[in-house]
Formats: sequence, C-alpha cells, structure tokens
Amino acid sequence: MSRIDPQTDLKILADLALGYKNKDLAVKYNVSPSYVSKLKTGRKQLNVRIVNSIQPVAVSREEVMQYVKQRIAELTHELNVLYTIQKGE
Repeated sequence: MSRIDPQTDLKILADLALGYKNKDLAVKYNVSPSYVSKLKTGRKQLNVRIVNSIQPVAVSREEVMQYVKQRIAELTHELNVLYTIQKGE
C-alpha cells in the first residue's frame, strides 16, 4: 500500500467526527477499513509536524454553519454521482 497523505488522515478523522462509518470512509478515501479503525482508535500515529501545527482557532457560529452547509453540498453531490453511476446513466 502506498503512503497515505497526512491531510487524508485529517480528513478521515474529521469525517469520523461527523459520524461516518469506517467502511464508508475506507471506500471514499481508498484505504482499508482497518486503516480507518487504527486512525479512530489512535493506533496509527499521525505526522507529528502536522499535529503540532494545528492551533486552536475561534470561529463564529456563522463560519461553522457555512462549513457544514458546504460539506453537506459536497456529500450530496457525491451521492448523486454514485446514484447516477449505480443507475447506469
């Protein structure tokens, strides 16, 4: 297996925090379900330079809502694409 980009690890962790299932994330990010599980349980070490560079940031409620709406739009688009592929269009 090729090396996974640390940014991908952070995206997986973010999606896990949103409640996505390990299996769904494994498919989405083209990694094994066990890799997602290791990230979730902390058995996979993150790149220390990236983890140390994360700073707490105060964001407004509006910024959080904007992010959530954007993420919902992205996921809705992905679902529509998958649905179209499944239908064979």
